[in-house]
Amino acid sequence: MVNTVETFYRDFECSLENFSLFTGEAGAVFIQSLSGLTGNTADMDPALFSSIRQNIDHIIKVVENSDDIEFNHCSGLSGIGWLMAFLCEKNMLDESYHPLLKDIDVFLTKALDYYFARSEYDLLFGYLGIGIYFLRRKVRRGNVCRIINHLREKAERIGNEWLWRRYSANDSTAIYDMGLAHGNAGILYFLGKCYQAGIKKKECRQMARGIIRFYLNKADGAETLNGACFPHSIPCAEYGKTPQKSFSRLAWCYGDLGVLYTLYTVTEWLDLNGSLKQHLLSMLIQSSKRLTYDQTGINEISVCHGTSGAGLLFLLPYDCTGEVAFKIAASHWLRESVLLLEQKKERLFKKRIESNDEFSGHYDLLNGLSGCAVLLLIQQYPDMLRCHSDLLEALFLG
Repeated sequence: MVNTVETFYRDFECSLENFSLFTGEAGAVFIQSLSGLTGNTADMDPALFSSIRQNIDHIIKVVENSDDIEFNHCSGLSGIGWLMAFLCEKNMLDESYHPLLKDIDVFLTKALDYYFARSEYDLLFGYLGIGIYFLRRKVRRGNVCRIINHLREKAERIGNEWLWRRYSANDSTAIYDMGLAHGNAGILYFLGKCYQAGIKKKECRQMARGIIRFYLNKADGAETLNGACFPHSIPCAEYGKTPQKSFSRLAWCYGDLGVLYTLYTVTEWLDLNGSLKQHLLSMLIQSSKRLTYDQTGINEISVCHGTSGAGLLFLLPYDCTGEVAFKIAASHWLRESVLLLEQKKERLFKKRIESNDEFSGHYDLLNGLSGCAVLLLIQQYPDMLRCHSDLLEALFLG
């Protein structure tokens, strides 16, 4: 199966108007570039170089001809800019693309005011994603400082905790979102990246430690039904009261897996005390034992909340720690991914696909085939994790 996937992405040809990084064809181009990074970039097949550039040119043309461009990282200009910056760094795009990146810098600088006015922080659809773009570009660091300042201004402090509220898409209820994709764990990841980059380290460390305390104070599983540590979210009006128990998935977007891996990673970046790091590692090991649908809510292949995301987020800590429990869990979710992939491979692996086909959106990185491809490529080329940290950053929207 991995050979089928690798061949498919090496020959991938953009043909749709959905250009976004996490929900469109740009995600497939990212995987296409990873297939070239399994060896020495200088030795990459010239045909693959050419294909990547043709696909980027197609995406640029679609963007230029669009009347309604979003700015966010998931489905907008920030994600496209991040991909172009990544490809330039890897010498897969030449200097002729630099002026376009400078134009994107200008557009996204202006877009920050739009998101600040609405307090939309959100990694996928808010200003944190734009911050991730500027961290990647290493330009206009003042924009990253503006984001840190806005986070500090809007933070709520409860005891020794730092946390941020957002509003439920379903009924506009004010909530403390616990997830990575849209919640406080995403803020923690962003602050950790800023700390690593040496930007406002004192402020970032203070806020990050406050977020970690928030999670640790809620890690007893009192608000979940299925053995999870953390709930999906907590209504602001009910904070500190007897909780109503709810199901909590095991996923990248929400639940213990994305949250605990973020906590563990940022704790390491901030060089916090070893006992805290070991405690988080133990919690992550415990989460690896959740394998059934009733325990995880997993019944699809996606990175966002499916088998591929679970496989990747257990494979990554195994690579760092050598903990056997993570290898066992990653192998389980890899097998589940391959089984699901086999069921749809005849429809998925078409050279071109029409926009009205039911699988037209299934190449995306977050919810489709491209996320599973990452897992399969890592399994085939284990050194990819150690040699190309961009893979980890991309999974965390950075």
